[in-house]
Amino acid sequence: REVCRLLEGMLCAVSHLHENDVIHRDLKLENVMLNERGDVVLIDFGYCTMQREGGPLLLTHPGSLEYAPPEFVCGVPYEGRPADLWSMGVVLYLLLYDQYPFLSDSESAEATGELIRLEKLRLPSERDGLDPAPVASAWEQVLLRLLAKEPRLRGDVASLKTSLEDLNKKLSLVT
Repeated sequence: REVCRLLEGMLCAVSHLHENDVIHRDLKLENVMLNERGDVVLIDFGYCTMQREGGPLLLTHPGSLEYAPPEFVCGVPYEGRPADLWSMGVVLYLLLYDQYPFLSDSESAEATGELIRLEKLRLPSERDGLDPAPVASAWEQVLLRLLAKEPRLRGDVASLKTSLEDLNKKLSLVT
């Protein structure tokens, strides 16, 4: 439930940004804070940029490699909204499994980049505290969508909110 609450807060913040044509481009766990009420607050807008929906593609690839989507690693022009969603997927993976989804055992940035670009996402089969299969499966579906190599398959904030609502329903049935 706590992960759902954090993801909902991130979605709310990212939704607000995207509705105003702001792309964060550096979403990572270190840039997600909680205020005194426990609300999610995004910080570090140093790499953010403006991009109208359907507008010109972005050309620069800032941020941390561990959170970078394949289009960053490939160095191609990209749509910012799906790139932000990928980074949210990495944050979610970290919250659920306490490890990065794509990180090379070597210290090599090139090796990590190759994993991001080419490696199939591997999901741990179960998570402590989330034993029931429907819950684990629901989390996996969200992760598979957010961490899809093809940007258009990641969906948008609105469809992710719907998936999260469904997940919350499943969680309430389990507890």
